[in-house]
Amino acid sequence: MLVALGAFGAAAYVILTQSPLIALHPYFLAIETVVVAAFTATGVMLIRVQHQVATGVSFIVAGFLFSTTGVDVLGGPFTFVSMLASGIYTLPLGYGVLKYRNKWLTLEHKSWLVVAFSFIVIGTALQGILSKPEWNKYSSDAWWPTLYADPDLYQALVSVLGAGWCVIAVWMCWIQLRRVVNENPFDRKTLLPFTIGSIILAASTAIISTSLALSPSFSLYQAYALLGLIMAVLLLSLLASLVARLLLQSKLLNDLPYLATPTAVRDYLRQALNDRTLEVFYWDPPASAYVVPDGRPYNTQSHSDDSQEYVISGTGEPIAIIVGHPAVLRDWRRLDEVRSVSYGIIANAQLQAILQARVTDLAASRQELVHERELAARALARDLHDGVQQTLYAARMDVMSLQAAIHPGSIADSLGSVCEKIDKAIDQIRATTRGYRPLELTGGLQPAIANIADQLKMRVDLDIRRIDLGRLEEVLYYALKELLLNIFKHASAQSVRIQLAKFGDLLVLEVTDNGIGTADPAGSGLAGVRMRIEDSGGIFEMSSTAGEGTRVIARWDFV
Repeated sequence: MLVALGAFGAAAYVILTQSPLIALHPYFLAIETVVVAAFTATGVMLIRVQHQVATGVSFIVAGFLFSTTGVDVLGGPFTFVSMLASGIYTLPLGYGVLKYRNKWLTLEHKSWLVVAFSFIVIGTALQGILSKPEWNKYSSDAWWPTLYADPDLYQALVSVLGAGWCVIAVWMCWIQLRRVVNENPFDRKTLLPFTIGSIILAASTAIISTSLALSPSFSLYQAYALLGLIMAVLLLSLLASLVARLLLQSKLLNDLPYLATPTAVRDYLRQALNDRTLEVFYWDPPASAYVVPDGRPYNTQSHSDDSQEYVISGTGEPIAIIVGHPAVLRDWRRLDEVRSVSYGIIANAQLQAILQARVTDLAASRQELVHERELAARALARDLHDGVQQTLYAARMDVMSLQAAIHPGSIADSLGSVCEKIDKAIDQIRATTRGYRPLELTGGLQPAIANIADQLKMRVDLDIRRIDLGRLEEVLYYALKELLLNIFKHASAQSVRIQLAKFGDLLVLEVTDNGIGTADPAGSGLAGVRMRIEDSGGIFEMSSTAGEGTRVIARWDFV
């Protein structure tokens, strides 16, 4: 590449200096040859290495347009072309700056390009029509499209053009600064050097263009030397940006083996592929399905239509699936590069996700066992209370009737002893059935829930009316306990509100939080709450919207 560029520079030098039509100063030729070579090399690198075709092509075009800005500065048929090119080359350069690592140009970017192009073309044309070549620091015998030369009108126009250059430059700087501020921390660090270089370019170009028109002592030679220097600054800032990206990616890869959790892998891939919507799901061989990082099953049909899947596999079996923006995942070469450096880390994260899936399954099984135990314990307590205890009461009444029917004596005393034993058995049954009631409910439901909130260090607004809940009190206690634990672990909520009130023959429980929303009703925690409420004769309802929190409502017929 360097040999080809050198040959191009030598050929250009011979052709331009030997042409009878073009009066080109060797000083300008040297600057332009260096600039063209540098911008061409940079453009090729952006296309081949970074796969940024639009940015690379625009930089190459800008370099070649810049090479025409020194044509006929000594006088000749193309002098006005030289002046026009001195402004137009900034348009592909500005496009390249805006397009660098930027998939889509916003309306503001496009507006800047249209305004800058119109301003440069119209302003330069007017400057040529309303002036003489020597006013623009060209040779007096140069060809110039003068229609009406008025010094006062020319100076007014130059002042307006200078102010316009400054406004366009400030606008460009503002766009670049806002872009850096709005990027993620990774891209912000890598874009900062290039942003500084582009701001220097925009500001310096405005200053040089204004000085060239307004300052009599500012020559074309000085202007071209400064512009060449500014181009070098821009290219060096681009190189610094690329080096910063490589160093940060290397640091991420060095850190990831120690932080290779599924979340860390997802965050790395989001940064490496520049897609904030990207998600990673892992293949669970025993289940023959993909799972989310916390071990829950993932439905491959659940993502939006504007997403695309990319499967990472090894030894004939899937490892993970990446779901992201189609424009990103169509860049197969870039994906393959990322996969090659992070394959082992993704495989490690897969093992963690599979392990979490087993833990989730065990937790769900344990929850079911606990629920079944509670149901069995309550059934036993009910049977003891309604069956054995009532039978003992009946036997005691019969014994007391016999005791009253006979005369006092040894038999009556024996019957009295039997009554005492029956009373003792009844007391034991009562003690046993009371043992299935949580000790935390000794002081009532509201203090018990407040105690759970204090232990979790959660801000919970409790509005629980004083109602004789009977056996529903235990159901409500366990349900609210599970809901608070679920909110604590998954919702990232700042506040929770719990309301329990009776409306006519209806008992209503409402739990709302201001967390991240998108709660999964099929998750083990919420599924257990639903089962507990429905087993007690209630109706369970839930709504959960992203960014708006979650709302759970339970209703019972309560007379």
